[in-house]
Amino acid sequence: MKQVDDFFNDLTEPNKSFLLALKHIVQQHIPQLQLSIKYGLPFFTINGRLFCYFWTHKKFNHQPYISFMDGHRMRHKALLQEKRARAKIFLMDPLADIPLATVKQLLNEAIAFYKL
Repeated sequence: MKQVDDFFNDLTEPNKSFLLALKHIVQQHIPQLQLSIKYGLPFFTINGRLFCYFWTHKKFNHQPYISFMDGHRMRHKALLQEKRARAKIFLMDPLADIPLATVKQLLNEAIAFYKL
């Protein structure tokens, strides 16, 4: 868990607080998820499969986002595919409140692709 803590501690505000709050929301909403560092990013996995990760978008002023690994199967209008083959992202404004209803809706849609 030290690597995960180090990742978040190395972030600058406001992304640090924003992503820590988002991490808490994800963990509370789907407690079966495991968090670790993969590819240098905080990845949530379930049953050994990659589920989602957090990062910031370089082209959009380092806005934080959550990326869903099975995003190509998701149909939510707020998701961006960009040039990714499999994942889709949901960009968020770190200076605004986390769009809780949308995040939970996306988590519910994404978890449906995993057998629990």
